[in-house]
Amino acid sequence: INDWLGQEVIRFKNYSLDTDNG
Repeated sequence: INDWLGQEVIRFKNYSLDTDNG
């Protein structure tokens, strides 16, 4: 299971949300 990949995806989504927020 690529757990690290999931971590990166979550981090990327969080970064996208933060960037979109402002």
